[in-house]
Amino acid sequence: MIKQLFQGDHQNVQGDGLYEISPLSAGPVLIHETGGKMILVDPGAFSHKERLLTELAFLGVTPQEIDMVFNTHHHLDHISNNFLFHSTAPIYTNSGILWQNGKSSIYKDPELHRMKFPPSIRMIKTPGHTEDSVSFVYEEDGKTYVCAGDAVREDIIRDNSIPSGKSDSDKFVKSMKEIFDIADVIFPGHGAVIEGDLLKELRGIVEKM
Repeated sequence: MIKQLFQGDHQNVQGDGLYEISPLSAGPVLIHETGGKMILVDPGAFSHKERLLTELAFLGVTPQEIDMVFNTHHHLDHISNNFLFHSTAPIYTNSGILWQNGKSSIYKDPELHRMKFPPSIRMIKTPGHTEDSVSFVYEEDGKTYVCAGDAVREDIIRDNSIPSGKSDSDKFVKSMKEIFDIADVIFPGHGAVIEGDLLKELRGIVEKM
């Protein structure tokens, strides 16, 4: 089972010659994988803590029942709620920095980097939005689901508004193409789940980028 607990929020603001995308919270994704592990991808922003707990409770899941937490990248709208799980579940991130309780700590023990994922899940590097961005690929019943974080954004695809600054536009497009090549369903960090006709439409746009 894989389910987006709620849709990630963001605000796009244009003015004074600037186009700004202000994230409010990423949309957490819950995976109850075939081996029985309960995995939460990108717990989201602290401002959405109660909503996260409410959605988990609706499914009959407590924070203590989460076996693993996966982070797609280090931005706080995706990882601020890590602290809810840090005492009971390992937190997996591609970054060298771990945010678990409101403070950052640098990994020093190399054992922390030796991850063993369940057989139905793998991690792929999808840099561009950030250099440490990764996506998590889950296989179930012949379908490929990708938890893409901010490596895929419908509004960016439609507007061709790839962020500048700290983002690498060439890597961003390359990562999006790799995700659309393998995915039957995409869970973006912000916006609606991408599947069916929407997936076909956006794939066509991405292929031409």
